[in-house]
Amino acid sequence: MQKPPPLMSDTPSHHDVSGPDSGGRTSPIHSQIIFLSGGAILAILSQFLRAQSYSQTLIGLSIPILILGIIFVIVGFKVEDTSKPSLFFTVIAWPGRKLGIKPHQVMFLILSLTCALVAASAADTGPNLINPLLAVGCWIAGIILGFLSGWMPGIEKRPIPWEALAWAAALMLVAYLLRGIDTNHIPSALTGDEASFGLGAVGFLNGTWNNIFFFNWYSFPALYFLIPAGFIHFLGQTTQALRLPAALAGSLTVTGVYLLGRLLYNHRTGLFGALFLAGLHFHIHFSRLGLNNIWDGLFFVLTAAAFWRAWQTGRRTYFLTTGFLIGLALYFYITAKILPILIVLWVIIFWLNDPPSFKRNWPGLIFMLCMVIAVSAPLAWGYLKNPNDFFAPFNRVLVTNIFAQGDNATFPKLFLMLPLQIVDGFRGYINLATRSWYVSGAPVLRPLQAVLFSLGFITLLINLRDSRTWLLVTWAASIALAGGLSESTPAAQRYVAGAPVVVLIAGFFLAEIGNRIQNIWPHRRWWILGVSSMVVVSAMFSDFIFYFYDYYSLNAGQDINTKIAQHLADYLGQKQGDWQVIFYGEPFMGYNSISSIRYLVPFVKGMDAKKPWGDPTNPRPTAKNVSFVFIRGHEKEVEQAQQTYPGGKLILQTDRVFGMLDWIYELSPFQPEP
Repeated sequence: MQKPPPLMSDTPSHHDVSGPDSGGRTSPIHSQIIFLSGGAILAILSQFLRAQSYSQTLIGLSIPILILGIIFVIVGFKVEDTSKPSLFFTVIAWPGRKLGIKPHQVMFLILSLTCALVAASAADTGPNLINPLLAVGCWIAGIILGFLSGWMPGIEKRPIPWEALAWAAALMLVAYLLRGIDTNHIPSALTGDEASFGLGAVGFLNGTWNNIFFFNWYSFPALYFLIPAGFIHFLGQTTQALRLPAALAGSLTVTGVYLLGRLLYNHRTGLFGALFLAGLHFHIHFSRLGLNNIWDGLFFVLTAAAFWRAWQTGRRTYFLTTGFLIGLALYFYITAKILPILIVLWVIIFWLNDPPSFKRNWPGLIFMLCMVIAVSAPLAWGYLKNPNDFFAPFNRVLVTNIFAQGDNATFPKLFLMLPLQIVDGFRGYINLATRSWYVSGAPVLRPLQAVLFSLGFITLLINLRDSRTWLLVTWAASIALAGGLSESTPAAQRYVAGAPVVVLIAGFFLAEIGNRIQNIWPHRRWWILGVSSMVVVSAMFSDFIFYFYDYYSLNAGQDINTKIAQHLADYLGQKQGDWQVIFYGEPFMGYNSISSIRYLVPFVKGMDAKKPWGDPTNPRPTAKNVSFVFIRGHEKEVEQAQQTYPGGKLILQTDRVFGMLDWIYELSPFQPEP
């Protein structure tokens, strides 16, 4: 395999440290100011924490923080006399020499972890923060201080080449055109889960909650809800406001695949992989849904690139970036929890493949771990106080739960079932149609990409001593394993983080074959490139036709209740004034059972009639304008409504796939029965 050209050029890793004696060469004046300022801030913070009588944990933290502040002040006064350093200065300078940083950067590292601890303690598990400034301010300060602890200015490097940036921008534009246009109608109906994310975001905007560290709808960390909240603030409660963030995340992932492929191998590998992903039907679909799982693919790509760069160069900035990405990813979809496991696995494998590299990089791993703690501490604290929120996403989807519900459940049957489930998890990439959130009748990869991926995967396995092989193979395998061990295998929503790596492997094989042939016939370079490009373009065009014409024309993946809710929301969205809906949907659905109605038309009052027409327990109309809605199974009650309230307007709502959806009997203005 071809050795990758550098994406950017750095000086060797040994120039990115201060050296064993650098601690004593820091400017005394600057160090004195920093230590005195840090100590004063800690002293003030300790007194502030003691004033927060609502939390005994914060009051308990105030004493050690005050002691730490006093130590920093003492060091600040003594740091000027480097010929006879104080005991405290010597203690602080020692880890600095080991980690290759200045003494004041050791203080930054300690302050970062202190701020993380305070933020975690101040972040209550309820929907509202008692002291937002303390919790959020300390969290952000801890992250900034974490980066400052490893920052080393003056390291010579060249920025990413302009041609790489140009390709990245062009790929993002292509990807966004396939993801961000007409998100109001493709997919055709806003699902209840998308709307539930929207309602959670609206809750932040209207002040119902402000704790970004608690657990919102379906035990998802609340931090993610700030993203759709920002779009809703400018675009209103629309489908587009929920889906545009996903389109942006999906497009950025395409760009990330290009840069990662270029970083690991070469420009052609990155380009082919990115183009495959840009046109991939599976990825386009999830980039058009207002869900949080599309972001996991982006985090996996960025984390893999940052960690690879960190390990190869030894630069602390990359290790800190890797830690930041891991910590932030944990606030998104469930598959992000695989990332810390993958990082540990990659460290072990890279160490075994190149033992000296671990000796060079262990300080960077310390910085990476500290940054993970700084970012994820409030979330981890919440999980410790509410372990059910941590286990809930796993417990909902474990395949063993479904097995346990069956008859004659025995351990031997479970033992035999799990290997088959795992195999099906891997087949979800290439020849087993995805289920649940994307029922297209196709796996993640359609035939051409599936063949290229399979051959690329085998090619990688032949080169197990290459660390790049393990980076890609373990990534793809971990997502497939997660898919196999969960219900509805292969459930499409759990493969989003795996889509970038499988197309990158497919692009790698196509580029590798082209390079091998080009070595044999060097004068046929443009012919080889042309054929390879035609393969990529034909795969993109085939997936484009499949998704936007075949899949969309079938209107697959939507159940009838979701379509009823969408049609009803479209109808009510055109109304103005005081409107009320009396909904006859029992036992199949209720007015509020699909969140899209509440999200899209919050101004309409909806009530469920749980008994047949005429029952006195049913809600009675009270608004100036009333719509009675009857879904299939309540046809007979339509005529009764017309007899009870004559003079209204009957509207029939139909769908090209499901046919008749519901009958709407509209009375505007409403006249009560005599």
